[in-house]
Amino acid sequence: MKYAAIARYTPDASTIAKARPAHREYLTGLIEQGKLVMSGPFTDDRGGLLIYEAETPAEVEKLVAEDPF
Repeated sequence: MKYAAIARYTPDASTIAKARPAHREYLTGLIEQGKLVMSGPFTDDRGGLLIYEAETPAEVEKLVAEDPF
């Protein structure tokens, strides 16, 4: 089943820049595992949308909690 999550970014651009490489590496791993369908930032860069493939909401919550972003 697919689940969508909306991420809201901090207004501190330097915090976002520091976390983004590890976040993207994490997302690449999820794609390889078949657990992430798609993701990307909103055009205003104040947040983003992630679409997960998971069996339960609890699994999605775990994936979100483990994201270094």
